[in-house]
Amino acid sequence: MALETYVVARESKREPQDPGTPPVIGFGRALQDVYGTPTKSDISWIPNTRPMDHTMFTALDDYVERKVPTTQIRSAIERSMRIQVHGIFPPDARDVLRRAGYRSLRTIERDEHPSPKNWNKVRPQFFTGTTPDGDRAVIAAVIPGVDYVHHYATLMRHYALTLSTDAANLIDVFRYRAAEELGLPTWSRLPTNLIRAGDRVVLGYVDELLEEFGLSAAEVVPDTDGNYGIRRVPTESEDVVFLGVRYSYWGSISQHLVAELCRQGASEIIYVAKLGSLTSPHDVYKRIFVPSKFALVQHDEVQLNVPEWLPNRLLEQNPALNTGLHISVPTVLEEDYKQRQLASQLQANSIDNEIAHMAWAVSNHNARTDPAVSFSAVHFATDYVRGEHERTVPVEHNLASNREKAAIIERQKALAMIANVLRPYFRLRKPE
Repeated sequence: MALETYVVARESKREPQDPGTPPVIGFGRALQDVYGTPTKSDISWIPNTRPMDHTMFTALDDYVERKVPTTQIRSAIERSMRIQVHGIFPPDARDVLRRAGYRSLRTIERDEHPSPKNWNKVRPQFFTGTTPDGDRAVIAAVIPGVDYVHHYATLMRHYALTLSTDAANLIDVFRYRAAEELGLPTWSRLPTNLIRAGDRVVLGYVDELLEEFGLSAAEVVPDTDGNYGIRRVPTESEDVVFLGVRYSYWGSISQHLVAELCRQGASEIIYVAKLGSLTSPHDVYKRIFVPSKFALVQHDEVQLNVPEWLPNRLLEQNPALNTGLHISVPTVLEEDYKQRQLASQLQANSIDNEIAHMAWAVSNHNARTDPAVSFSAVHFATDYVRGEHERTVPVEHNLASNREKAAIIERQKALAMIANVLRPYFRLRKPE
C-alpha cells in the first residue's frame, strides 16, 4: 500500500493522463497484458540543461552523444520526423511494435564495442520505422521503468535541442504502466522461485566480486531467457547468492526487482555498484560509500525519505563505513546546480539512480512482514558532482570517461577494497 501511495502521488504531481492507443492484440497473453495500452508522458518538468548549468560541465554533451543515435536524430529533425521513446523491453520491442501497427522497422546499428560483461548489458534499442499513423520515426525501446524512459527521452531531447529549438515538439514518450508497476516478472522472465527463503542476495558487480573471492562466475538460469544468472555460495549460516541481471535496472526498475526478491524470501539484499560522490573529487575510486539514510529526489524536491529504522547488518558490524545520507534521482539531465544545492542542504554525501529505490522497496516489505530484511549498498564513486562554483575544479574521471582504460584499472582497485570488506562479513576464505 505504501508503494502504491508513493507511485500515485508521484505520477499525479508530474504526469497528465492520456487515454493512449487501443490495446495490442494477437500475441502472448502475458505480454498483451503488460503492453496493452500506452500513455503519453510529459517530460517538460525535467530541465533542459546545458553544460554551464550542469554538474557534469563540459562532459555533459560527450555523455549524451555516447548514449543516443545522433546521426539518425539529426536526419529525423531535418525531415520533421517523429522521435519516439517507448518503455518496452528491447528483446520484445520488434514484436510489440509490429503488433501495435508499426511497420518497416529497421534496427539502427550503432558503432559500439560489444560489452565484455555478462550482466547489466541490455540497453535501449533504436529503430527507424513507420508509425500506425503513417509517420516516419526514430524509435527507442527502453527497458520499462518511468525513470529510465524519462532518462533516455531527455538524452534524446538534449541532443535534438542542440540542432533546433523546435525539436522538443517532435518527441513523443510512451509509457506502459502495467509493465512498469507490476510486469517486471513477466517481461524479464523472472521465475517465482529464483532464490530460496533465507538467501542473502548480492546484486551489481557480481562476477567481478566472485573473481575477487576466487569463485567462478554466475551461471545463466536457463528458463529466464538468459536474463538472470546465479552463483550460490554456502556459508556457515545462510547461503550467499550472487545474482546477475542482464538488463539495466535503472531507477524505479530496481525498486520492483528488489520487492520481488524480498517477496521470494531474501533475508538480506546487498547492492555493489557505482555512484557519484558529493564529498570530494579525491574520493573518486578511492573511498567506499555505505549509506545509512536514503531519500528519493526529483530535480529540486524531496519526494520521499526512507524510514531510518531500515536494518543494515553490514553497518552494524562495520559502523566506521557509514557515509550518511544518499539521494537517488530519476535522470542525469536534471542533475543541475539547483539539485546540487538541495543535496548540500540535505547534507547528502552520495547520489545515484537506484539505491534509495531499493531501500524503499525493502522498507515497504518490512512494514508488512517479519522477520525484517536487511539492506546495504556498498559502492565506489566514478565521478564527483560539482557545485555551482566548482565548474573548473579538475576531476580526473567522470561518467563520460568511465570506460577508458585508466578508469577500468581504478574500478578494479575499488572492487578489491569492497571485496576486502565483504569477505570477512560473509566469512569467505581468501583465495590462495
